[in-house]
Amino acid sequence: MANKHRGETDIVLLGKTHTVRLTFAALCELEDMVGKTAWELLQEFARQKASTRVITSIIYCGIRGMYPEDKSDCPSWNELGEIAYRHGLTDKDLLLSITECLLFAVGGDAGVKALSEEEKTKKPKAKAKAKGTAKT
Repeated sequence: MANKHRGETDIVLLGKTHTVRLTFAALCELEDMVGKTAWELLQEFARQKASTRVITSIIYCGIRGMYPEDKSDCPSWNELGEIAYRHGLTDKDLLLSITECLLFAVGGDAGVKALSEEEKTKKPKAKAKAKGTAKT
């Protein structure tokens, strides 16, 4: 069971619960794997734009974060990718758990508040003009 005070989150894949934690080392590994900062990844999740690679990478690095000494018991990238794919990478509960994991890594409650404030201040996209009303 996840210990929220340590930044742990439980994710369920194919009926099996995995505790994930993005430690500092796991977070660095994640950023290196996907070429984006944790903050950028969190923003992708907020906009529902996260790729399959990103979702699998977060799960992979989060599980590896739970094995700080001996990673031999940790599932390989390919094993985890297959498990996640069979589970369904668009599962709402899975995506919420991954988002929570990222929030803990980025800054816990402060990260949640900052993301919320940033989303509030974004300007909505201008609506396209109706046909025939544009100036020529």
